[in-house]
Amino acid sequence: MKHKNYLNKISVIFCLGLTLNILPLGAQVNSGDLQVGKTLPRVLGLKDIHRYNLVLEKGQFALLDIKQNGIDVIVHTFSPEGKEIESFDSPNGNDGHEMVLVDAAEEGTYQIEVRALGEDKKRKRGKYQIQLVSVQNNISEHLNITLSTLYGRGFITGFGVTILNERSLLYQRTQGYANLEKQQPYTTKTVQNNASISKTIIGISLMQLDAQGKFTMDTPINQLLPFPVNNPHFPNQPITVGHLATHTSTIKEDDFYEAAYLVDENASIDQYVYHKAFAKAFRKAQKNEAMPLGDFLKAHLSEEGKAYKRANFFKEIPGNNWYYSNVGAALAAYIVETVSGMSYATYVTENILHPLELESAGWYGQGRNDFEVTQQYDVKGNPLPKKTIITYPDGEIYMNILDLSKYLMTFMNASKGLDTGVLSSDVLQKMMEVQHQQVGGRFDGRKDGFFWEFRSGEVMGHSGGDYGVSALMYFHPKSGLGFTYLCNMMPLESDYSNAMSRSIWAAVKRYAPYFVAP
Repeated sequence: MKHKNYLNKISVIFCLGLTLNILPLGAQVNSGDLQVGKTLPRVLGLKDIHRYNLVLEKGQFALLDIKQNGIDVIVHTFSPEGKEIESFDSPNGNDGHEMVLVDAAEEGTYQIEVRALGEDKKRKRGKYQIQLVSVQNNISEHLNITLSTLYGRGFITGFGVTILNERSLLYQRTQGYANLEKQQPYTTKTVQNNASISKTIIGISLMQLDAQGKFTMDTPINQLLPFPVNNPHFPNQPITVGHLATHTSTIKEDDFYEAAYLVDENASIDQYVYHKAFAKAFRKAQKNEAMPLGDFLKAHLSEEGKAYKRANFFKEIPGNNWYYSNVGAALAAYIVETVSGMSYATYVTENILHPLELESAGWYGQGRNDFEVTQQYDVKGNPLPKKTIITYPDGEIYMNILDLSKYLMTFMNASKGLDTGVLSSDVLQKMMEVQHQQVGGRFDGRKDGFFWEFRSGEVMGHSGGDYGVSALMYFHPKSGLGFTYLCNMMPLESDYSNAMSRSIWAAVKRYAPYFVAP
């Protein structure tokens, strides 16, 4: 849960004070050639079609920006032969920007067509401005300008992205600030929380202990825990380690998970006007009781616990249906503690972080002191109070974008049967194989490995989000390309920062295939 709005920066491509060229409503107009840096203001009616010409050489990359004002536009691009290439319509309503990208597969005149989407029938017409921001021959420069333009729209605090293969980084870019108040830039060395990407570390830990013969993924968890955990609705159906790792354990955390968050009781929550959901959670976190991981889990999941409720479990048979569970992940990490005989943090540091040489990685306050930890922000650009969480294994690993990329290479190497540094490739491949496919219900068709998820287009990896954090780590096995994204805020569906974050990620994935190893 996270992301932010930023100060009132105005896009570098939003030119003010221009006189609008009024066009007749219902007109189909050829508006001429687009030129780099020239902004064209227009009025658009619901039935109008505006067409622009864009002359490109083969292999060139073009970036256009359309600033909407009072009308939601949809943009179509056409090849020199008149064949439609693609359409662009960001989820930003009647205002905001549309980013349009044209990759010239051949030389010639491309056509840009602008129409009103027409979802809001009350808006008979509105204004927009179109600008050809850049035409580039170099893919790195094109992606640099695209990301800078997106950042310039003013809804993102700071972020980093990378494109990589299993051996090396092919592209890296950071923008914005790690600390806005101090004007401290967000760099590739900036450390931040990676949120639920942390769960993949639990997955590696489980696979290591499985490989050592300590248990299997089919082992009932009550054979490994010092206190019993059963679904009270199906007490004779054991929950297994694999159920925890595929989010099919039936542990329901809605009513108690926020009890795990901890915020300093002296933090001034009223100093800033936070989103109401954030403020409520922080105030509650100031009153929560700090306790060891095992005590928290026992209190809520075992009949012996003081906060136990039957409602903490779904009325489902364990193993049948997917329900994302942070607490289930934390319970899996606690099993690592009970079986290994050391704290989860120590186990991971000795068996994963150090072998992989992830120098910036650790839990807040436990990592390397020579790396700067970013400030986290809310949707309004307010700095968030520092927090910790009792169930830290499920979402509190900190590292920078370079180490996140190195970590992703571990999985990419395993997918190719290469050395991983922490497990044999065949064991790590098992973690990345589909272990549960949801049939029916809201998440019908979803596929999961052991703390590993599959997205459309055969992309695999994990994402993460929390107060003031957004993180993405995925790769495409067939192309051999991976991509990462870290941001020190979390976008909300109701905020333009969400559209900006999606656009950044879409641009990175779109242009990843153009990068080749040096």
